[in-house]
Amino acid sequence: MNEQNKFDELQHQSNLEYYKAQCAAKLELSRTVNRAGQSALRAGVFLNAGSAVAILAFIANVWDKTDKIESDIGLKIVVAVSLFGFGALIGSIATGFTYLSQYALEVDKDTLGYKLNVYSNGLVFLSYNLFVIGGY
Repeated sequence: MNEQNKFDELQHQSNLEYYKAQCAAKLELSRTVNRAGQSALRAGVFLNAGSAVAILAFIANVWDKTDKIESDIGLKIVVAVSLFGFGALIGSIATGFTYLSQYALEVDKDTLGYKLNVYSNGLVFLSYNLFVIGGY
């Protein structure tokens, strides 16, 4: 009987170490996914905001050299800056949805958390699309 107790104790320790290893792997995977998501969010905001600033700097430089910008070019510039601005705004909103999603998942509102995560991903995708359209 003593041998059986020892075996059970060793089996329990083995199971516990296996569980710890699984938890550590899941935690590291979660951290990696979070870092990648943060990079995607930042990229959407910075691409759009940086592009808007670059175009505004270009306009300022052109106005210093000439008195007039053709209306066709001026309209394209306004549209591009607007798209970049909305892209940056949508990327920022997506960041807020990400934090709401994490909070909902933390308080065991899994369905809501996953829905907010999908909305956040969609907004990031829209932000990238606005960048592409604005650059066109």
